Amino acid sequence: MSTAPLHGSGAGPTSNGAFVPSSQAPYASYARQLGALVRMDLPYHFLTTRAIWLYLLAAGPVAITAIYAFVQIAYRRSGSLSGEVTAFASMMEFLYLRFLIFFGCLAVGTFLVRGEVLNKTLHYYFLLPVRREVFLVSRFVIGFLATTLVFSLSLTAAYFCLMAHRGSAFWNYFWQGQGLPNLLDYLLMTALACAGYGAIFLLASLYVRNPLIPGAVVFVWEVIHVFLPVTLQRFSVTYYLKSLSPIDLPTDGVLALFLVPPEPIARGWAILGILLLATGALALSALRIRKTEIDYSD
Repeated sequence: MSTAPLHGSGAGPTSNGAFVPSSQAPYASYARQLGALVRMDLPYHFLTTRAIWLYLLAAGPVAITAIYAFVQIAYRRSGSLSGEVTAFASMMEFLYLRFLIFFGCLAVGTFLVRGEVLNKTLHYYFLLPVRREVFLVSRFVIGFLATTLVFSLSLTAAYFCLMAHRGSAFWNYFWQGQGLPNLLDYLLMTALACAGYGAIFLLASLYVRNPLIPGAVVFVWEVIHVFLPVTLQRFSVTYYLKSLSPIDLPTDGVLALFLVPPEPIARGWAILGILLLATGALALSALRIRKTEIDYSD
């Protein structure tokens, strides 16, 4: 890990001994330190037995769709590819986004910094010649990479298990129709959801010791935001993700009378909205961690 000076107004040395202007040296040092922290801590957090729960959570939809495919093949059940396309859209919105990814990011995001406090190891990171903001961003990157990779693999496997048993009808739809573009849209939604929820729960972990409290608050907000004015809906991650969904699910029932239909959002604005939410949460987290004092007694 680089120990180049992170503060001050002097010039900074490069690896070959040359000096670069002070406006460039700190940021290059931050990037090197960020990469070193991510490489060091990512295997510790997600390539050990402590991460088994995350893999089991992501394996649930794969197991369900695999059983469904087996039943369809073994008993030659009726059905249509279009029905399965709509079924996967429902699975994406209600199972992945509202449950699996949400609670996966809750557990990961609230533990990335708080876990070091519980293990009484946070002071080791604060003693490193690394800005606290760099340490914080490295935690966010670790959580984002892990959750995005795990849930993207789960989503892709479930997608093929649900429909690939249709044979040539599915492959024609996948390569020549909307199959592949839809899958890429779902993967984009997964990555953005992990970024948004991960940043929010990382921020919450710096203020609240019990992760159930921010989890419950955000979960209720994500559920009821459809009944609120459009201005308030914009502070919800789901509000932007729905605009990226390739398939619009119909809204039926009595509750549809109370829904406030959101205004259509362009694809670029939806992506930008989630990125701004995540950036804002990280900025508040950076301000908080500057003033964080280590107290292992509680």
